[in-house]
Amino acid sequence: MFAAAYGPALRWAMRHRIVVCAASLALFVATMSLVPRLGSELIPQLSQGEFAINLRLAPGTPLDETDDVVASAFLATKSISDVDRTFSVTGTGNRLDANPVDAGEHTAVLNIMMAPGSDRAAEDAAMQKLRRSLDAIPGLAYDFERPALLAQSTPLEIVYRGYNLDQLRERATALADEMSANPQFADVRTNVEGGNPEIQITFDQERAASLGLVVRDIADSVVTSVRGNVATRYSWRDRKIDVTVKSVESQNASIDDVRQLIVNPGSARPV
Repeated sequence: MFAAAYGPALRWAMRHRIVVCAASLALFVATMSLVPRLGSELIPQLSQGEFAINLRLAPGTPLDETDDVVASAFLATKSISDVDRTFSVTGTGNRLDANPVDAGEHTAVLNIMMAPGSDRAAEDAAMQKLRRSLDAIPGLAYDFERPALLAQSTPLEIVYRGYNLDQLRERATALADEMSANPQFADVRTNVEGGNPEIQITFDQERAASLGLVVRDIADSVVTSVRGNVATRYSWRDRKIDVTVKSVESQNASIDDVRQLIVNPGSARPV
């Protein structure tokens, strides 16, 4: 049928060139007028039926409290029918990481797998429900993360550069508040946050020398008392598990506990 109509249609188009060109131009203009109404993304996020929630509490939060928050977030997923299964990792990274804000005992990752057949709309609806539940947990900061084509932590990042940390913090906080008030943005946060709490110890070398002590030995004694010393190891299945001995409970220690440490054990005159 199309082959029979092609010849007459072609002959008609050749006899009415102006009409054909005008119609083509009108269709082109009408098509281009739809472009501003179409959404666009520089690097589109993938919809693979899964996403993750990065959870962060105040730096220094112990592991058991972080685990309780993860359990609360896990319970929130149970009320969403499109969620198939979840798994989490609490206390990601370590405190020697380059970025202590996004690693440590105060952080966790909750991975969520959607039910088979779930589309992007189901993922967005699940995220919206979880946001309402997570907002009710005091002191919790979070953001959602989908699989991406390229290594990019968030779909949109705004970078401030400068040497005045106070001005950077002020402007970043103001911009984050303005974006949070706009319903077009979600999970807005800044990375201008405090690091893990720490104690800095300054040694009086002259006083240590007058007591017959070496500063290096004192420092080693403090580190061993707080961090612990591996006394032995025992085997369990295919694993080697350290047995650590320390005199200070690092999870609940205070500055007074560190002040009361004996740095010359075994001596007649304890210091």
